[in-house]
Formats: sequence, structure tokens, C-alpha cells
Amino acid sequence: MDKKSLTYGFLIGGAISAVTTLLITPSSGKDIQLKFKTKKQHLKESSNQLKGEVLQLKQSVVSLAKEGKSAFNQLSTDLKSSIELWQKNIEPNKDAIQNELEEIKKSIDQLENTMKM
Repeated sequence: MDKKSLTYGFLIGGAISAVTTLLITPSSGKDIQLKFKTKKQHLKESSNQLKGEVLQLKQSVVSLAKEGKSAFNQLSTDLKSSIELWQKNIEPNKDAIQNELEEIKKSIDQLENTMKM
């Protein structure tokens, strides 16, 4: 939700409630003026408080986004390092397995040649 829309909603809602209160309350002119000033001040305080809370929320979101980006970059770097280390560790075994497969293939070829005779 857009913060301007939210702020306007609170302001309009406060104004409507103030006008409604003025219209349905049987009071003298001075009482109405005092109530109106009180409502106006309350609405202004609520608006300022809302503005402060929206600003804090925005700062929290920005901070969280920065932390998330940093954590993602660190995770990516760690993952790349782990993969490289794993590849280095399996390289000697890879050659040994490949040599074993070559030996097995030679043995199979020899058995086939022996069986044909």
C-alpha cells in the first residue's frame, strides 16, 4: 500500500470523525471550537506519529535489504569455494576410477577374446 494513500486515509478519516462529532453533539460555539481544536491537535499528533513509524519501517526495510544482499553474496562466495575445494579433492579419485575402468575394460576384452577361441 502506498504510504501517501495510508496517510491521506487517516487524515480524511480523522476529519470526517471530527465533522461528524461536531454535527451530532449539542454544544455551545465555544465548546465546539475547543473540541475542534482538541480533535485537530490529536489528528496532527497521530499524523506525525504515523509519519515517524513509516520512516522507521522504511529504514528497517532498507537495512534488511542491505543485510540480505550481503548475506547472499557471502553465501555465494562460500558455495563457490566449497565447490572448487570439492572438485580439487575428487580429482585424484577421478583419475584412479578412470584407470580402474580402463583396466576392467581390458579384462573384459581379454575374456571375450579367450571365449572366442
